[in-house]
Amino acid sequence: MDADVAVIIPMHDRAELAPRAVRSVLRQTLPPTEVIVVDDASTDGSAAAVEALGDPRLRVLRHERNRGCAAARNTGLRAAHARWVAFQDSDDEWLPEKLERQFAAMARFRARTGQEPIGAYCGMIILGLPEADRHDPSKLEYWPRPRRRAALEGDLTESLLRAGSLISTQTFVGRRDAVEKAGGFDETLDALLDWDLFIRFSHLGPIAFEPEPLVLQRFSPNSLTRVPRNRVAALERILEKNADAFAALPDALFERLVILAGGHRRTGDAAAALRWAWRAMRQRPAHPRAWKALGLAAAARMRGARR
Repeated sequence: MDADVAVIIPMHDRAELAPRAVRSVLRQTLPPTEVIVVDDASTDGSAAAVEALGDPRLRVLRHERNRGCAAARNTGLRAAHARWVAFQDSDDEWLPEKLERQFAAMARFRARTGQEPIGAYCGMIILGLPEADRHDPSKLEYWPRPRRRAALEGDLTESLLRAGSLISTQTFVGRRDAVEKAGGFDETLDALLDWDLFIRFSHLGPIAFEPEPLVLQRFSPNSLTRVPRNRVAALERILEKNADAFAALPDALFERLVILAGGHRRTGDAAAALRWAWRAMRQRPAHPRAWKALGLAAAARMRGARR
């Protein structure tokens, strides 16, 4: 396979962390041809800190105003020339063999199946749990978590609907033309950007998997993805965008309805929690989780009414 890779890194106020993330990309045993850092209107000298690395493969682009990581990634995607594209976050780290092992995984997949993969992802170690209400920087977790009834390689459309975001952006490398055909990142979302993109991307062809954890993800407490309201709003939008696909997988739809009911309850919107709990109840009227979601939402609504 032609390993002509552009790596795109969005960045906002990460002067201390971004150079480490960029260096981990530049030191790959299979070197990228382009490294595009998109400075999303930083005010702490992040751009200068990255430019000081002085590598000829490195370009720093700038947004005049803060537009969010989806827009920054799309800016980098439009500027890329390489056949393949990968994404890194400005506070994370790639292990040196990440790209090499991913291209080897795609070669193995092609030899085994006769199919041409349009991308690959790898395992990841999360330093600090990703859920906002469970943040503990001392915890380690492997991603993707094992899921029942979720294939990890090949046609991943159903697995992504059932299991959520198996593929994190930092773990991915794929054909640039396929990412563009999938529409890039949805700039209206403040969370779950990777899940939304890879559902669309998976419709275009098979995806290979390298289980070795080749990415270290560091969750920051101020990450937009960690804001519970952002995650709830994004999940609602993704359900709406994929309504027909979820309707064909009622058990996966039920799981998301329960999650939405709980998410709205925890963020203080008891009325929305009740709406989604009722939808879960209609989906699975005999399921104990539906009754629990409805009971918790009703109790939250009653507490709110007494205030």
